[in-house]
Order: sequence, then structure tokens, then C-alpha cells
Amino acid sequence: MAYTFLLASFFGASLLIALRFLVPRTQRYLDESTIFVLSAITIPAFVVLAFMIGKYSLFPLRGVVTMNVHSCCAQALLFPKKQIPALIEHLRGIGAGQTDMMIEEYADQTGKQRLAMGKQVV
Repeated sequence: MAYTFLLASFFGASLLIALRFLVPRTQRYLDESTIFVLSAITIPAFVVLAFMIGKYSLFPLRGVVTMNVHSCCAQALLFPKKQIPALIEHLRGIGAGQTDMMIEEYADQTGKQRLAMGKQVV
């Protein structure tokens, strides 16, 4: 994560310094302290903001997408009727826990696909 901030800061500072030397009108506004503040504080703050917003807010899913790994926090789950009894049996066998993670475990064990919808429908 630290490399992300360093890379973004370095790239931003390089771009601002190049802009300062290539466009003479910007020398008045892009002094050393301004470049430092922009590249050391502002750019890392926007990187943090991008991580806080989340990848699905920045790049939303389109349509129905297979999401067999790195999925969590389901708002709604849909199952074919014939698969419900086996799922209930699995959940009762475990007892207690985070339901979405227990269903993930069940899907991994039985080879079921997990699909995510691009638009929120719940």
C-alpha cells in the first residue's frame, strides 16, 4: 500500500515539475512549495479516497457477472428451489456464523457458481 502512495506522489510530482518547465506560464503558480503540497498531501489523499470509495463504485459491474472469488457481504441471495434443502442442511450442520461466508464455503465445497448482478435490485 505504501508503494501505491509513493508511486502516485512521484508520478504527480514529476508531472507537475515537467509542466512547470514546459509551460512557462505555470512557473508563477507551480513553485516548489505548491508542488510539494500537491504531491505529498493532495495526491495521497485522493488515493485514499479512491480506496475508500471502493472499486465497484468507481467501476460498476454490468449485467450478471460470475463472482466466485473475493465476494462478500451479500444483500440478497437467490437459489433454485431444488438446491434449498441441501443448503439448509449445510447451514444447520454448521450452527452459527456469518451466513454469507457459510454459503461461500458451501458453494466452494459443492462447486456452485456465484453470480453478481450489475445493478442493485434489493
